[in-house]
Amino acid sequence: MFLLFFLLSTEFSICTTNGAQYNRDVAFDGTNFLVIWEDHRSGTALYHLYGSRVTSSGSVLDPNGDRYAAQNDTVMDQSIAWGGGTYLIAYRDHC
Repeated sequence: MFLLFFLLSTEFSICTTNGAQYNRDVAFDGTNFLVIWEDHRSGTALYHLYGSRVTSSGSVLDPNGDRYAAQNDTVMDQSIAWGGGTYLIAYRDHC
């Protein structure tokens, strides 16, 4: 499974790891986008929160993403916003 991101009618992959990626959200900091998603690459029944920065020209700065939540439960219903010089990521920890 792979995660796609659409920018100015251009489609490209951000994450091409094994497993499923779902429910992406994105915020823009004035220079780059931060895309977050639920990721099932662990091979367990758990979904983890991953994210990747993408430039406004479409270059993926963190290929396949970095893990943003380290808990061992499933992360879901995530949302991201930018403001005050920082990103805020909120999610539901499904125990």
